[in-house]
Amino acid sequence: MLQGHTVHDVIEEVISYQKELFKTVSLDSLYETTHNVMTFFLAQKQYNVENIIAESCKWLSLHVYSFSDCIDLLAETAGILLLCRYNHTEILSLLQTHQNEDGGFPIFLGGESAFHSSLVSLWAFTAAGFHY
Repeated sequence: MLQGHTVHDVIEEVISYQKELFKTVSLDSLYETTHNVMTFFLAQKQYNVENIIAESCKWLSLHVYSFSDCIDLLAETAGILLLCRYNHTEILSLLQTHQNEDGGFPIFLGGESAFHSSLVSLWAFTAAGFHY
């Protein structure tokens, strides 16, 4: 399959990696967690990953505000939490206050609108049922 590893082995490796990320709150560990949760979300129909999804969503919701000046991270986190049905509307409210006049969103607070942060913000608002 994957050079001698099964998909189950890879999922278990990502779960172990995620548990290591829980030990350090940093911009990188928060971003990595959003990416890992996307993997877990897609794997949940075939693998027992519900617990790590719940742990990851809780951890994200507790620590994302440590880097609230990173609008891109707020948007990714909001989208992930909504995707996983872990409602955390405070992030959406905060995110909405940082929309630039041109309709886009900056990567960091006060910056110019950027494609990625605008895209993930749109994704988060769409997931929440907002339509722009």
